[in-house]
Amino acid sequence: MRKWILCMLAGLLAGLTGAPLALGKASNRVETVDMTTWEHPVKAVFEVYDVTVNRVRLAQNRTYPIFDVTLPYPLQEEYESSFYALVEDIAQANGYWSYELAVERSIVAKVQCDRKRHEVTQVSINGSTTYFDRTFEKELSGIRSADRLDVVAKGDLDGDGRIEYVVCRENPDPMSPDILLHVVQWDGKKFVNRGRLRDDTGSVVHELDHVEIARLDHTDAKYIAVYMKVGLSGYGFSLYRWKSGHAEPLLTNVPTATGKGSRYLKDFDRDGIADSVSEYGYFDTQSHTIYAYHRFDRPEAVKYKVAYDNEQGKFIYPSTPEGVIRNYVEDCHWSDVLQGEMKKLIVDDEILKFEVGDYIYLGTMEYGGLDLKFATVSDRNGVRLIECGEEFAGEFASSPLRFTMVKQKKLWKIKNIQPAGVPD
Repeated sequence: MRKWILCMLAGLLAGLTGAPLALGKASNRVETVDMTTWEHPVKAVFEVYDVTVNRVRLAQNRTYPIFDVTLPYPLQEEYESSFYALVEDIAQANGYWSYELAVERSIVAKVQCDRKRHEVTQVSINGSTTYFDRTFEKELSGIRSADRLDVVAKGDLDGDGRIEYVVCRENPDPMSPDILLHVVQWDGKKFVNRGRLRDDTGSVVHELDHVEIARLDHTDAKYIAVYMKVGLSGYGFSLYRWKSGHAEPLLTNVPTATGKGSRYLKDFDRDGIADSVSEYGYFDTQSHTIYAYHRFDRPEAVKYKVAYDNEQGKFIYPSTPEGVIRNYVEDCHWSDVLQGEMKKLIVDDEILKFEVGDYIYLGTMEYGGLDLKFATVSDRNGVRLIECGEEFAGEFASSPLRFTMVKQKKLWKIKNIQPAGVPD
């Protein structure tokens, strides 16, 4: 359901520049919008989620909308994921300006957003950030020993001498993962729920592997790292920092499209600061493993490292012209990272400008490798013309590419690439 809703909204919200619900002359009073003429991308969100909008009011100089709505479900724990999906998509359609949802006059949800980072920072319902945890908090009120909690990690997160416990429990929401993780603290008299650990893994099915409370840099700050198994054979994590008595999401790194591969925290460059590492392994000609990594707190500064998992642990030049072509085409999937290797396989760097991916779908590299067919067109005077394309049932699946191959110092190299059928 969530995936279907996102597909619908992708079309409805395409091209938005991110503006508040309404702009106009500055005013401190609350204005009521004329519903007979009201048009805004947020309206489309409500329609997709089958939410009835009864009234729209504007406050804070007409930039803070208050929506009086009727939801198609009761605001209870088993519908939590549906409600938060609605909250996120309203925020996106409204340019991440903060807003309120008044649910049938008895429940008010205040949604705080960060417009620069394009994210929802906090949702409080009737003044509580743990509104959906009421059942858990009732159970927690009767517990006096940590032995009765399902503790998966513990530590003093803020250095105040008191231990925080990460505990898990079953999730009553069928649209969400099987378990929920909470941070619980003993206040001297009772256990107090400090909030849920929420991640951003989207629709990828995942299960808990383990939880760590760890230092990641040169400071005394401690973080909560939740490691999980995802998709088919993937592995990833969500990272949280502790701030003002609550856990804030800092980073989520899991395999998404394929559900394969490993993502983890490690001091990859040995500078004493943990990196978020994404590991991509391939069954290609060179048995590449590509590591993309960055400081856990600086996701924009990505670096790469290439490893060879073949017998020699290094680049091995292919012995046949078909092998050279396959190697080159495979490398096009990571052309920015593997360009140094690609240059070894060609006569002239101009060849790098040819977009192989426009003719051969390189995405299948993520699903086990490319199925390629080769056909020799001519072989004379030390020049071999070979056609290469995607294979289906023993034939070319589409028009192939023609590679001109020559030998230099006993090694086959690519002299030219062009679509088959184009005159030389």
